[in-house]
Amino acid sequence: MDKFQLQKLRDLPIEGVAERLGLQVRMHKCLCPFHDDHHASMSFKVNKNTYRCFVCGESGGPIDLVMKYLRKDFREACRWLADENNIILTEYKPEEDRPLKPFDASRYEHFFERPWLNDEARKFLFEERHLDPRVVRWCRLTSWKDKQGVPWLQTPYYDREGKLIGIQNRNLIKGALPRFRFPQGSECGIYNLPVLNLLKPGATRPSPSHRPRC
Repeated sequence: MDKFQLQKLRDLPIEGVAERLGLQVRMHKCLCPFHDDHHASMSFKVNKNTYRCFVCGESGGPIDLVMKYLRKDFREACRWLADENNIILTEYKPEEDRPLKPFDASRYEHFFERPWLNDEARKFLFEERHLDPRVVRWCRLTSWKDKQGVPWLQTPYYDREGKLIGIQNRNLIKGALPRFRFPQGSECGIYNLPVLNLLKPGATRPSPSHRPRC
C-alpha cells in the first residue's frame, strides 16, 4: 500500500465511515460506542475529518475509528475500509528485475462472452453492493472458482475502442488474501472507457436509448 492509497483511506468522510460501522450520526454527533453512553458524547469535525468523545477521550480519523470499533490492527482496518469503498490496495509489487509479459487478451476474452455469476458473486453484487443487474450485465462481470474452491469476481477492463486490456480478479471470501489478482500485463486504470463513445459533446451520461436494458 503506497502513500497515495493510504491518503485515500484517511480522506474517506468520517461520518460515512461511522455509519458503515452501524453508528447513527445526527447533527455531527452519535452515541460513543467505546463506553456506556446515553447522551451522544461523540462528536465529528467534518472539516478536519476526525471524531472525538468528550467523555472517554477516544479520538482519531477514519482508520482509527475502524481499528478501535472492529478491534482490528492497522493493516486489517485499511483492508476493511478499502473493501467497503471499492478502493484497490496494492497487495504486492513484482520484482524489478523480472520482465513483465504483455497482457494476452486472447486467453481471457471468451470468459466475458457469456458472463456467469455464482452464488457468492450474486450476494456480493446485489445484496451487499446493491448494484442494478442491468449494469452488471452491461459491464460483463463474471465469476469463477479456483482449484481450492475459492470464489472470484472477474471484472474486465476495456479501452475506448472496446479492446480488452486488463482484468481484476476479486476474492469473494472476506478477509482472505490476496484480496485481488491481476493477470500479468493487465492495465486496470479508468473503468468502462467504451461508454465514452456513447456520449455526445457536452453530455455527462449516455442518452436513454444507449443505456443498459434488461
